[in-house]
Amino acid sequence: MPKRIAIVIGKPYHTINRPQLQGILEECYRLGYSANVFTINEEFYDTDVLLQERGILNALHPGELDGLIYLTYSLTKEETRPAVNAYLQAHFNKPIVMIGAVAEPFPNVWFDDAAQFERIVTHLIEEHGCRDILCLTGFAQYQPSLNRAAGWRSALQKAGLPAPEERLVYGDFWIA
Repeated sequence: MPKRIAIVIGKPYHTINRPQLQGILEECYRLGYSANVFTINEEFYDTDVLLQERGILNALHPGELDGLIYLTYSLTKEETRPAVNAYLQAHFNKPIVMIGAVAEPFPNVWFDDAAQFERIVTHLIEEHGCRDILCLTGFAQYQPSLNRAAGWRSALQKAGLPAPEERLVYGDFWIA
């Protein structure tokens, strides 16, 4: 019987999520794994519907799975990630790898946002002569957002430019 993993993702159709999901699925199939995709739809404003959406996690059946990949960055509502994290900690006793936000005790894979943002801002300063650079990032309490802001600040400071807080805008990664 092939090994089975679950993939938990929000908005699999979104431009940033589609290639990652496709890459994960291709790698699973290449390695002979069976993959089950669980999608949490957060595009409801009704709290009852959101709670029911999170109920999809009850279909995971950890006893039938060998592990789980959790694309945390794809969940954008503040209350969703902590609820999913708590559910997985309480009910899923198999290996979990998170892609995106860090949440103990799960291992995490993600980009070095600070270094990448510093490199981008340095390029804007050195190659294009930009001096007044606005940083648009994600949720204020979300570690990738803080890392991106740190990279922006670092590049500006290294160039001897101010990094005023009013030029740092937190949003939800899609709508500032």
